[in-house]
This record gives sequence, structure tokens and C-alpha cells, in this order.
Amino acid sequence: MSAFTPVARAIQFIKDNKARMFWLWIAYQAIKGTITLTLIWIPLFLLWKRGAGADVSLKDWALYIAAMILFPLSHVLMAIKPVSFRLKAVLGDSGFRIAFSVVSLVMLGWLVWEAVRAPVVPLWASEPWQHGLAVMLIMIGIILFVFGVGVANPFSVFGSGAAYQAEEPGILRLTRHPALFGLAFWGAGHTLANGSFALMLFFLVQTAFALLGAVSMDRRHKKAMGEQTWSLMTEKTSFWPNPLTIIRRVDNPVRVSVRWLLSLALIAGLIALHPVLFGVYPLALATSG
Repeated sequence: MSAFTPVARAIQFIKDNKARMFWLWIAYQAIKGTITLTLIWIPLFLLWKRGAGADVSLKDWALYIAAMILFPLSHVLMAIKPVSFRLKAVLGDSGFRIAFSVVSLVMLGWLVWEAVRAPVVPLWASEPWQHGLAVMLIMIGIILFVFGVGVANPFSVFGSGAAYQAEEPGILRLTRHPALFGLAFWGAGHTLANGSFALMLFFLVQTAFALLGAVSMDRRHKKAMGEQTWSLMTEKTSFWPNPLTIIRRVDNPVRVSVRWLLSLALIAGLIALHPVLFGVYPLALATSG
């Protein structure tokens, strides 16, 4: 047996189990990144702030760190095939979707709560232009999210594409992952507008989480569909949001109009509730100066 035989066997095993190895790699990176962030970089940052004269304590950040760990970990665990198969066997497909959504919302709500309550450690002073750009990015994110939820999308997390037509992909012509990119725009806008460490880190993680989700969805469904079917299904779609696809005839003006009205209503409602929930009026910050 050659000295390189074990290496060749290992490489062949990885090739034969690419999908499984990919998800193991995703789980490893999520866990490693979370542990590195929370157990190394955040404590080092707090020690640096303490040396600079800031009154910070690791125990004040305990719940925030716990939420930062458990939020991505809960998603990774529920996405692992053995876990998802077991849950689907017990709850059914619809039950699993509901459970996944409930867990996601609960964990996100907890993380938002802890991020808002975390000690304020300022990193930069935001200028009005930053808030103006942030408002624009967040509005784009909300519109993308509203247009992306509830549409026939075989590239989504649940693969709900029974009514999908490759010749007329609708919003998927703009991007195959409108809801995830909507969350990414929302997170990027809030990252720009928030100069405190806890909030900046929270929104930056949400942005990265959404983008990673879009990449992983593409890889998963391309593997499941096969190269030929994937090419046919995605011929008139785009991964990254392509604004040039907006300039075209609207095939269902009533449906599009309803989505626009829902988007504008949601934007108006969130702007009105923002000072009540978070004590900040975004339009005032964007126009002050």
C-alpha cells in the first residue's frame, strides 16, 4: 500500500459525501466562529475598553453572549439532516416549518432584547448621511422581504416551488433569495446606523447570517436538482440582486400592487413604532445636521 493511499481514500470519501461534508463544515464554522467571538474577541475587547478607562464587566455581557451563541446554534442544529428528519417524522413537514419559524422568532426576539439591553460601548458617532443611507437600505430590505415571502420559490429554505415557472420567475428574476437579501439589506442598514459595539455586532452577524443562508440554499438545491435541471430552473434568475431586471413588463399588476402597498404599510408602521419600541426616530436622525 502506498504512503499516499490513506490521503487518496480521504479525498475520495469527501468527494462521495460532498453534501454531508458541506453541512459539517458549515456547522463547524458556525460553532468555531461563535466560540472564537464570544470567548476570545469579546473578552479581549472588554479588557481593552477597561484599560482605556471604560467601566465594563464580563458578567454584564453574559446573557448577550449566550444569545449570540444560541441563536446561530439553534439554526444549525435544526438544519442538520438527522435532526430535521427526526423532527419531520414527529411533526410532519408543516409542523417542522412552524416549529422552525417559532424557534427562529423566539431566538431572534431574545437576541434583540439582549442586544438592546447590553452595555453601551460606543465605537463611532454616526452622522446624518449614515442614517439617511441606512434608512434607504432598510426600506429596500423590507420591500425585498415582503415580495419574497409566500411566493413560489424552489430555492428557498423549505423548497416551496410547486407553482414555480422557470419561464416567468417573478421576483426571483431579481434574486433567487429575496427574503434573505431583504434581511441582509436590513442588517447592513442597521449596522451602518449603530455605532455601539453590541448593536453593531448584532446587525453585522444578521447580515452575514442572511448571506451565508443564501449561499447555502443555492448549494443545497443545486446538488438536489442536478446540473441540467438547475441550469433550466435558474436561467432567468439571479443570485445577487440585479436591479436591471426591474425594468420590464409587469405580468400581474394586481399582485405587484398589493405587495407594494403591504411594503409601504409595513415601512410606515415600523417608522411609527421605532421610537416607541427603541427610543429612536430614524427619519429625524437622517435629516438632522
